[in-house]
Parts: sequence; structure tokens; C-alpha cells
Amino acid sequence: MKLPQSKPLQPLFEAIVNSFQSLEELGDVDGKSIRIFAERDTVLDDDPLSVTNSPICGFVIEDNGVGFNEANIGSFLTSDSDYKARLGGKGVGRFMWLKAFSRAEIYSRFEDGGYWERSFTFSLSSDLSKPPASPTEKSVRLTRISLKDYQSPYKEEAPRSLDILAQRIVEHCLAFFLDAKCPTVILEGTGGEKFNLNEYFGEYIGDRASTHSFSVVGQDFNFRGVRLYHPSERGHALVYAANRREVKVDKLSKSLEALPQRLGDEAGESFVYLGFITGDYLDASVNSERTGFSFPDGIGEVQSALPILTLQEIRTAALEPVKADLGGFIEKVHEQNRQRIDSFVSSDAPQFQPLKRYMDELVQEVQPGLSNDQLDIALHKFQRRKEIELKERGQKLFAEEPELTTYDGYAERLQEFMDEFNDLGKSELAKYVAHRKVVLDFFDKSMKIDPVTGKHHLEETLHNIVFPMRRISEEVPHELQNLWLLDERLTYHRYLASDKPLSSLQPLDSESDLRPDMLVFDRALAFTEGDTPVSSFVIVEFKRPERGDVRRDNPIEQVYNHVRQLRTSHYKDDFGREVKLQSENVPGYAFIVCDLTSQMETLAENASLQKTPDGLGYFGFNVKLNLYVEVLSYTKILRDAKKRNRVLFDKLNIHSN
Repeated sequence: MKLPQSKPLQPLFEAIVNSFQSLEELGDVDGKSIRIFAERDTVLDDDPLSVTNSPICGFVIEDNGVGFNEANIGSFLTSDSDYKARLGGKGVGRFMWLKAFSRAEIYSRFEDGGYWERSFTFSLSSDLSKPPASPTEKSVRLTRISLKDYQSPYKEEAPRSLDILAQRIVEHCLAFFLDAKCPTVILEGTGGEKFNLNEYFGEYIGDRASTHSFSVVGQDFNFRGVRLYHPSERGHALVYAANRREVKVDKLSKSLEALPQRLGDEAGESFVYLGFITGDYLDASVNSERTGFSFPDGIGEVQSALPILTLQEIRTAALEPVKADLGGFIEKVHEQNRQRIDSFVSSDAPQFQPLKRYMDELVQEVQPGLSNDQLDIALHKFQRRKEIELKERGQKLFAEEPELTTYDGYAERLQEFMDEFNDLGKSELAKYVAHRKVVLDFFDKSMKIDPVTGKHHLEETLHNIVFPMRRISEEVPHELQNLWLLDERLTYHRYLASDKPLSSLQPLDSESDLRPDMLVFDRALAFTEGDTPVSSFVIVEFKRPERGDVRRDNPIEQVYNHVRQLRTSHYKDDFGREVKLQSENVPGYAFIVCDLTSQMETLAENASLQKTPDGLGYFGFNVKLNLYVEVLSYTKILRDAKKRNRVLFDKLNIHSN
């Protein structure tokens, strides 16, 4: 017999259900009662809070049912007894006591032509011969089961709070409490704690349970929808019960993802919903430990010539009464979810605009109450799933060979597919445009004086925004390559190295230790005899904003030296052959990014460079080096990039500062 560590209270539940069944055997009499006492470890501290928070070490369960009369003691001492089969008994429940407790001490006073009593200890080492009964003058029925010495790991897993224990007992024995003739059940604990579980049930559940029935593959099931108004640690769930006892629990969030953790009723009180499922099929299929069922969870998990009803099929059918009970609440949550998603997409995440066509699905799948970051992730996951579904649909659609008689239907499906495909493509574009806006704002911020140091950020900061330092293009994801800040054409290149010595670059055969801030090779579109395997190269140099003295470290001369060294190097083509870059057919481009200080302007004019019409940069051509040069101020880069992207930002209703 197995007892999962996650079910530390199962032995207690077995004893409590035995008490319910013992009371049922009495028939219709008054005064039926069950008393449950939770014993705790002894604590030296007299503080009541310390007592009520100490670990539970055992339980005492008392009832005034039929007790251990001759029939019941015989059944108890017989393994796998079928004495209680009509009540769903498996004849092994008492052995579960010994999985979690070292022993059970039993006392019973019962009526059998007079009043008798017997007591014995049930343990792994105890003698299972029938304990004798002796007559007693006490004329009140009483059976007491004392579960002693809670064993690890079940003791550590059991709740310490008597409030939580009350909740667990009521939920497990819900079918008994739903019965109008339920006996009085009292829960007490060391330290004077006391709960009347009938009142507890009435306060937090009461008579607000709904009743439904459904059938699956010829099997009939009963369904009770229950609202738990207690601040339950359990979420909305489907409870599969056998013989009126909880066996398996399914979280409703798996099937109805948009359900909040708690729902609000008509009076504004919050509750958790439980769907309690019973039926002969569940009674007949429960395992001996009452921790699961013998039928498979999912369709196709077991190969059989005969149809087997699965938990998945029962779950799907049970969702209909759930929706009937919670329809109004779910619609309210969906509408709130719809407004939340619509507002977030419109104001913060326009890249998800195309997903609005799937809003009916979104409101059912996205959890309500998410933060902006969490909602962004949820929408991204939903979009990726839709993209995969769309790709699969497209592959299937384009693989079809429509006949003339079916062409109209094929064309209609194709048009529907293309509409969705284009919408998701727009979403990807929107995300990329939004990314550009963030990059520009960060670039703008990095140009300003650091409020902590009182100085401008180092050129490394701005360099890393354009392209991470000490990396090559193969190592950097496309979304982190923001070369468009300098020139849109740089986005597509053959090879890029950032702050790497020429001697370390794979495409080059060079011994030079010069390290341009950035070196970009562009691939030739076509080759003719004598052509080199690249159509151009680009060198970029960054200088710190507001750097005053640039004469000792002339960036223009630096670039020229890099170009001279580069033209004496060899480039390896796709076949590993070395080709010199001395050809005049390979133009070079240089971008020098800096602030236009007076010294920098003097250096640019000395190099015969012309000032740009906006006065924010210089440009020119070095004939000997076949090199086009641009000196770009940080202000010019930012201003030009904003102008180029403004129409895109306007279309998405996002504006750069």
C-alpha cells in the first residue's frame, strides 16, 4: 500500500469516514456525533500562540456509532474484508493508519443485547486475534480511535493550523456535510481551539450548492457545484470523488485559464468554486489507497480493443455544469480582461494590435490581474503559438492541389490565411519599431551628463548601444545590432567585428594589433574575373561626448591608419582563398562619431572635409585611400534617426521624446 507524501491527512480521513459509516449503520436516530481532537507536541512556552502552532503529533477520533461489535471486529481483523463493500469500503483503509502513525489505540463501547466494551492496540507488531469484550454498566455508545506518533515525512507535511485542518476535513467529506442528516462534527485541538464543522460548513458553503448531472459514453455522473467562502488556500477545482470521498483534484485553471484566484458573488463576497463529481464509474474504479483511479488520464494512453472512458473525457463533460454555474461570473471576468488587454495594447504594446482579432480566445486564456510585464509575456506566448499554428496551416494549404470544382473554397481559405498572416507580420514590424523607439530614448539619455559622476558617459556606453563591444556579428542577436542609428544600409552586412584587433579577425590574414571600434565587410552581389569577395568595408570610431582634447588622438588619422593597414591585409573568401583588398574597386566608408568641439571642427577642416548642410557634421572623400568619410555628431545621429523613424512612431502612436 502506498501513501503519497502529498496526502499526509489521508489516514485521518479514513478514520473520520469510518465514523460517518458507523453512524449510518445506526439508522435514523438522534444525537449522532463525531469528535476529532488534534494532539500537538509539548511546548515549554506557555504562550497560547506557541501551543496552537506546534506540530500535530496525533489524532483522536470519537463517535457514538455502532462501534466494534462482533461483526465489525471480525471485519477489522480480516484483510481485504468486503464487509463494507456496499459503502465503498476496500477493506484496507485501516492499514493506511500504520503508514503515517506508529500505532492506533482503539476503545469501543457498543450495544449488543446489552452494553459491552473492548480495547486493543493496532500496530505492525500487534496480535490480530480477536480482543475479548466485557460487559459494562455504562450505557452510552462510544468508539475512540487514537492515532499515535505521527511519522515523518507525513508529520512535517500536515498543516499546523486547525482552521486549515477544518477546511480540509469539510472539503474531503463534502458529500457527508451536504446531507441534511449529517451528524454533528466537532474539531478540537490542544490549546483550547474548537470548531463546529457543521457551522463551518454552513458559514462558508451552506445550501448554495448547485446540482447537475451528465453522461459520458453511457456512464452517468452527478455534479455538485460548491462555493467556498473561506479564504481557502485551494484554488478553483474539479473534485473527483468515490463513495462520497475526495480522490483526485484537478485545478480549473488548466481548463479555464482566465479564472481569477477568487470570484465575487452578487453580494460582493469572494469565493473559490469546487465542482464535486460522483458516479458509479468512479466508485468502481478507485484504487485501494483512494489516491487515484484505475482508468487512464488521457485518450490513447492505454491500448485496448474496448473503449475506455478516461479522466480527460469526464473533465471535458464536467466543464459544462461549471460554465452553467459560473457563466455570469466568467463573462464579467472576460469583459474586464477584454478591457485590460485592449487598454494595454493601445497604450503600451501596439505591436500586439493584430492579436485583437483573437480577443475571444485571449480573454479566456490570459490570466486576469497580470502586471504589464506579465501581460506582455502572456501576449507574446499567445502570439508565438498563433504563428506556429498559422505556419502549419500555411504548409498544409500550399500543399493542396485544388481541383476546379473546389477552387472557390480553396481561394476563400487562402484569402483568410493571408489576412491572418499579414496581420501577424504587422505585429512583428510593430515590435521592431517599438524597439527602435526604446533604443533612441536610451541613446538620448546616454548623451547627457551622468547625475552621479557629473561627467558624460564614456564612448563605450554609446558604442554598446549601436553594437556590443568585443563581439562579432555571429555572436550578437539581430535585435541587439542597432547599426541603423548610423546608416540603414549597415543592417545587412557580411561580417562585423566590434573592438577587435585586426589580427584576431577570422576573415582577415593580418598581423596588425590595430583595433577599430567597428569594422564591417559587405558581401559582393556578383563576381567577375578580378573581383574581390567583398563589395565594400566600413570603419566606425567613437569618441566620448564633449571630449575636449582630440589633437593627440586624432580620430580622422586613426581611421586613415586603420584603412592603410586593412588594405595591406588579405581577405578570405567563402572557399578559404586569400584575396588582397588593394583593388580600387573596393570602396571604404568611415564614420567618426563624436561631439563637434572646436578642435574637432579644426581637424575636419584640415582634412578637407565639408560641413553638412545642417551644420552637425562633416563629410568628404579621400581619393588616395578610396575612402568616403563622415564625421557625425551625437546630436546629428539622434536627430536624423528620429526623423527617419518618426512616421513609423506616428503610425503606432508612440512618440520619441
